Amino acid sequence: MKVRVDKESCIGCGVCVSVCDAVFELGDDGKSKIVAEYVEKDDDTESVGTVPDDIECVKDAVEQCPTGSISTE
Repeated sequence: MKVRVDKESCIGCGVCVSVCDAVFELGDDGKSKIVAEYVEKDDDTESVGTVPDDIECVKDAVEQCPTGSISTE
């Protein structure tokens, strides 16, 4: 599954990391990003990666993100 973090709307609250640290971490800029194992693109505006479908905590992170900055395809 493709996962995308919109860094422009991310507030760096860390909810995604606390829910799914296998996929998300906070970068040096304080914004969420996809961990190195799964990342395909990481710049100032977004972090994109592909994770195995069986990592179900990604869906929890999408639902719990207070700004809706995380999406899946």
